[in-house]
Amino acid sequence: MSGSGRQQWQVQAEHSGSLIRLQNLIQRGSGSCLLILQQNRPSYRDGLIVFLGQENSRVLNLKELGNFDAFETELENQGQARILHLINLESLGQEKQQAFFKGLNYHREHIARTCPGILAFWLPEPLVREIALQAADFWAWREQVLDFSLPLVSIKRFSYDDLLYNVNANASAKQNRIEEIETFLARSAQQPSLNSTDLKRELGNLYKSISEYNKAKQMLTEAIAEYMEMDEVAACASTRNNLADLMVVQGEYEQALKIIREQVLPVYESLGDIQAKAVTMCRIADILQARGELDEALKIRQEEELPVYEKIDDVRAKAATMGRIADILQARGELDEAFKIYQEKVLPVYENLGDIQAKAVTMGKIADIFWARGKLDEALGIYHKKMLPVFEQLGDIRTKAVVFGRIADIFWTRGQLDEALKIFKDKVLPVCEKIGDIRGILFCRTKITLLLHEMDASANKEEIEELLRLALADTQRLKLPRETETIESIMKKFHIKAQ
Repeated sequence: MSGSGRQQWQVQAEHSGSLIRLQNLIQRGSGSCLLILQQNRPSYRDGLIVFLGQENSRVLNLKELGNFDAFETELENQGQARILHLINLESLGQEKQQAFFKGLNYHREHIARTCPGILAFWLPEPLVREIALQAADFWAWREQVLDFSLPLVSIKRFSYDDLLYNVNANASAKQNRIEEIETFLARSAQQPSLNSTDLKRELGNLYKSISEYNKAKQMLTEAIAEYMEMDEVAACASTRNNLADLMVVQGEYEQALKIIREQVLPVYESLGDIQAKAVTMCRIADILQARGELDEALKIRQEEELPVYEKIDDVRAKAATMGRIADILQARGELDEAFKIYQEKVLPVYENLGDIQAKAVTMGKIADIFWARGKLDEALGIYHKKMLPVFEQLGDIRTKAVVFGRIADIFWTRGQLDEALKIFKDKVLPVCEKIGDIRGILFCRTKITLLLHEMDASANKEEIEELLRLALADTQRLKLPRETETIESIMKKFHIKAQ
């Protein structure tokens, strides 16, 4: 670091305690020692390394080394350095990171023999969590975990969630992640920490994604209580939103609205976070729309959401809200107005942004209007040419299955029942089973049942009864009142008794 750089850099007051503990560990010099040093600003990290002193220290930069093997080779050549600073593990791709964690775990004895001094891992928060999960035996050797993170007001907490809760992750991948977190939480101390609470929140959302709703509710509820205890107000509000989403899935609309209105909105209002408030109002409108309260939902879209996105000039959020307004108009049968909004207010924005996924979804809404108007060929053309290739390119197997479901519905409408049945059985149901989408499986089985009954109720009697009883058992187990009522109604109509 240059002289001018040294003058500009200074230790932040909130890190004085951690820095003193780190200096004492370095001075103590009592053999091999592993330190986990959490950081979120590389320039500040580099300043700390210089401040600690360069005598008998070395920096191992994984951006230059590139992988675990090179790191291990460099470790063997480091000589008698008292402290080795390992930096930029986050620069490696996901596969190389996983290989690095595996290498740490399997070669931990060799690493301890090779490095007689301090091995200091400088890691951002998500990788601190990952090393604890993926290299649990190596992690157990840590002397201390010290936090040198700086507040980053512009970066929202949980920004990595979308990566962790990828709806296209298959059921096996989700189960592996669940087992990793459960193992870590079982080993961790009784006293809650921010890391362990974050993991409980992640676990709750993972359970929700595979329709283990009771376990999901338990984990999210525990996470909320722990965030409250640690005074993590924003994280607590965000997790309450997750819990409300779960309640909506289970048809508990009133409870979900109560949580959002009484426990989430006031937090964002007190924090002055107008964007988070607008997003939360969007969630309320979604619930009202699902309950058929279209006028109230439309009022929120127009008066509580749009003005905020216009004020902060969030073009994407404004386009998304206009799309939701069009959804409401479409549901009210105002197809011309909805069509005009999709064509003039939504599509051009996503085209300018280069957002091919959002554009394809919007094209799907337009296809739905064609369908409603009886223009089935136009709708099919969009599904086949404007949507399927995009989701194939993106690897979005879930949305691709939804599109195939719409295509099957059109075949059904046309009386092409064999084609419709084949699509549901071959293109939709296997995807729902692969990603563990229990609601999707229920929906698909019900469609197959109705098709089989329409094609030949007598010949397909056994398969129809089996599918409906499976569906009923699932809806009752998952506590889905609306879906249970639907299945029971079909069974009554078909004169099938629940066993």
